[in-house]
Amino acid sequence: NCTIQQRVDFFKSCDVITFPWNIDRDRDPNGILGLENMTEMCGRDVHYIPQPHDINFLYDRYFEPNRNIQILNYRPTQDNRISSDGDYIEYIGNKYNVKVIKHLVKNKDPHKDNTWEQFLSGIKDSLYCFNTAKEKVGGSMGVQCAALGILNFGGIQDSHEILFSETATNDLVKLEDIFQKIHNDNELRESIIKKAFDKALENYSHDSVKKRFTDVIKGY
Repeated sequence: NCTIQQRVDFFKSCDVITFPWNIDRDRDPNGILGLENMTEMCGRDVHYIPQPHDINFLYDRYFEPNRNIQILNYRPTQDNRISSDGDYIEYIGNKYNVKVIKHLVKNKDPHKDNTWEQFLSGIKDSLYCFNTAKEKVGGSMGVQCAALGILNFGGIQDSHEILFSETATNDLVKLEDIFQKIHNDNELRESIIKKAFDKALENYSHDSVKKRFTDVIKGY
């Protein structure tokens, strides 16, 4: 693994420096994972350009209009990002009589890696996703949920705050109140899902990210 200084030296050699998370500072004061951290270390402007997602492809191929009223208990693969709220999610499911599922993917074919296909096929039937990961990062799962019409609850990731601002919290008491309100109001639920999809197109689609990038390039 390269050192932070090696990464800084590489960034300095680039014509344009971009960063895919709309996060000001790394929680590690000596870290580089933040726009302000990178700007200070590189002595150059750093531009926020999110990781692109093919929102229309995800919707066209995997969107399920008749989703089950169930909660996907999403667990990030990185151990340091996993919250300890599994029992809480089971509690929510039991209290509000909503089924809770987990979806684990293992690639069984050494000659063909289709884990992403398996993953998307396994989550698309859920109406809700609880993702209370504790690390503030970009967050691809929130974007995938928005594209598939899955309402995400919890998490402090960048994408959660952009796409699901009403539910982006790890305060479990507050989160239950939010869930109860949304679960009991179909019109509110559908409006949040639609808004999240529109914001996914606006912020993470290929066209949107391409425009951001070309706008940055034009300034040089």
